[in-house]
Parts: sequence; structure tokens; C-alpha cells
Amino acid sequence: MSAENKGSMMDAVARKAAFDAACGGASEDVLTTLNGASDALNWIEEIFRVIEENALIEHRGFRIRNLAAAGAYLAAEFGNETDVMHERMRDGLIASGCMVPGAEQGRATAGAE
Repeated sequence: MSAENKGSMMDAVARKAAFDAACGGASEDVLTTLNGASDALNWIEEIFRVIEENALIEHRGFRIRNLAAAGAYLAAEFGNETDVMHERMRDGLIASGCMVPGAEQGRATAGAE
């Protein structure tokens, strides 16, 4: 491996380490969490589309209730996982000096009015 390639590889490793430190965890964890959240939102979208279609058909209450329960479960699970990742990233950014405490704006919370 040439000296230039070694330097480039070391730069990439250093940038990844800095990113991981700033985000409060491994970048792979960030990508995995975001991918899971994206999947969950797509599933929830489909659940609500089926609920909407079934709401107009008589005797579909049981199916609608099960779909609603599945949607609530997915939303809670992936919402919690995404919140944990968000907090780790925020804390890492603050610890690295990339963000000042309290700088985050526009974060909605459940039940906030």
C-alpha cells in the first residue's frame, strides 16, 4: 500500500472515529436505527391504509382493533429506539463541542401543547 493510500485510509479512520464520538456511538448504530425507523414508518403507513379501507366494511371491528394495536406497538417501539439514538447523538455532539446545550429547537414531545 502506498504512503498516499495509507494516509487516506488513516484520514478516513480518523473521520469515522470523530463522527462516532460526536454522535455518541458507532455510525453503524445510527444507520441501523434510522433504517429501522424508516421501515417502521412504512409499516405503520400500510397499517393505517388497511384500517382506512376496512373501516367502511361492516363486521371488521376485530381486524381494525388488531391493526391499530400493531400500529401502536410499532410506533412505540421504534419511537423509543429513535429517541435513545437521538439522545446519544445530542449528548455526543454537546460533549465534542459541536453543539451547545439547549441549541436544539423544534423538538415535539408527546402531549406537549
